[in-house]
Amino acid sequence: MSTYGVDAGRGVDAKLLFNDAVEAIFDAALAPAGWPIALQRIAHCFGDVGSVLLYGRDDGGFGYIESEALAGKATEFFSDYYRGPDLRAVRAVERGAFLKHDAFTDRHVVTDEEIESHPYYVALARMRLKYFANVPICPDWRIVAGVVIQRSIDKSPYSDEELQTLTLLGRQVEKAFRLGMRLLDAEMAQAGLGEALARLKMGVFVIDSSCRISFQNDEGARLLGDGLSVVGDRLTFHSAIAQRQLDMAVHHRGPADDGDFGAKALMIGRVRSEQPLTIYVLPITR
Repeated sequence: MSTYGVDAGRGVDAKLLFNDAVEAIFDAALAPAGWPIALQRIAHCFGDVGSVLLYGRDDGGFGYIESEALAGKATEFFSDYYRGPDLRAVRAVERGAFLKHDAFTDRHVVTDEEIESHPYYVALARMRLKYFANVPICPDWRIVAGVVIQRSIDKSPYSDEELQTLTLLGRQVEKAFRLGMRLLDAEMAQAGLGEALARLKMGVFVIDSSCRISFQNDEGARLLGDGLSVVGDRLTFHSAIAQRQLDMAVHHRGPADDGDFGAKALMIGRVRSEQPLTIYVLPITR
């Protein structure tokens, strides 16, 4: 049985915790390895166990990037305690909760009876967990994604005030993602394009409207073979759904949504890793 020792933050100013979380969120946007830290600080705002970044995979399932205190717990839960689908995530998709901006919790997606008796919640109880709160953070309607905080079994359900705070944090996560994409675009504009792309510590492919590759950096080459590949001279995703999404993003010529900076985000599942590839499609203007 798993146990957690989490300081509920008694005596710590709530505003300070909120600011610490926001700082970590923007740090992680520029250095993605910092997301487990940022997710943990989000949970600390509520005195909770931890949090995860949940995303919908192209196979219809869900993947998770976990905070420090929850590292490995999603795999443990679904392998050792519960073998069914993620009840709360599935219900949230069915009820359109991810299409909204406001945070939601158990009472919005399942019944009181299910909370007390459904095998999903029985399994959570064996790990000393119970309630959750989720804020959708996806900047693109085609991707299901959210920040989910997890509450221990000995605490009360989330209040409306707590959900409002989580909604505010969710908007910061969205802004951080968009800022990271904007900075990437600015760096490419200020330096010689090839030099800037070669220096980035992330995989980069420059493609035309037919997905033909005109440039790829070393980090991009290392990503090939698990989720994406080069067929002929074209960038190709192993998922047909993701490939269609790429084609739609590449051929989009309309004005960007307000605050979207014209970027499109795609998540691609992989075979050799539980974490997906997050693909940002950004137009290069001349």
